[in-house]
Amino acid sequence: MATVYIETSVVSYLTSRESGQVIALSRQMLTKRWWGEGRLSHELFTSQFVIDEASQGASESAGKRLAVLDEIPL
Repeated sequence: MATVYIETSVVSYLTSRESGQVIALSRQMLTKRWWGEGRLSHELFTSQFVIDEASQGASESAGKRLAVLDEIPL
């Protein structure tokens, strides 16, 4: 099984509200689609750096990002 490093932009696209900008919205949609299907055939991992970065910003948004990262091994 292939491994995939989950970095901050992945969880940001996955958890943020839909963008009004076409490129950002398409990235969000592709990320959500991959998260629902593609990730199942990969072994995911992340790093403490990503957790530290994802914990910054508005507490509600950070909480959503951290909830996703909580299920991914370091």
